[in-house]
Amino acid sequence: MSEGLTLADSQDRLLAETTWDRNVVVVAGAGTGKTTILVNRILNLLLREPNPLAITEIVALTFTNKAATEMKQRLRAQLLRLTEQADDLIAIFRSRYHLSAEQVGERA
Repeated sequence: MSEGLTLADSQDRLLAETTWDRNVVVVAGAGTGKTTILVNRILNLLLREPNPLAITEIVALTFTNKAATEMKQRLRAQLLRLTEQADDLIAIFRSRYHLSAEQVGERA
């Protein structure tokens, strides 16, 4: 990704990642962060409140199998990272309030 992002570029990226009411097309050259934008958009659609989407409700198109594989790998890595962060938060919560895993599950 380019290191010289302008404010307008950052705003466009944020809009592409967080616009829910319509489809988004990102046109840019190689190495400019299109895959990152797409992965972030998918994560936002999966995790947004209210009304998160199911993964089966999302379509992402690429021109090559290589690009599709890259996108899947990045999405998987981000989801794993989020899961690990959630596990860390649960461990802190359990420790602080002296709760068992069952008690945390009941309160979730």
